[in-house]
Amino acid sequence: MTYALFDRDNEALEDLMHVVNPSVDDIILLAALGKRYPVNTVLGDLIWEIAADWGMAEYDLNAKARLIWASGYRPGSDVPDSLIAKGLL
Repeated sequence: MTYALFDRDNEALEDLMHVVNPSVDDIILLAALGKRYPVNTVLGDLIWEIAADWGMAEYDLNAKARLIWASGYRPGSDVPDSLIAKGLL
């Protein structure tokens, strides 16, 4: 199965492979791609490999992404103070 954004997503994942300390944007992007590509696909397996390198399982990544969105974060905005104050990032 291939998606219209496959090449773009592949490039994004290649960039994320080199991230040691993921930012809010990195977490959101990886979680979104994890919903797009199922396990046992080329990109799906790469997504969970990256998450594992960051010390997160699927549940952890998705929970953290939900928490970030629920805090009021939107792409291009600053990280909400509530996330920093709670020590979640």
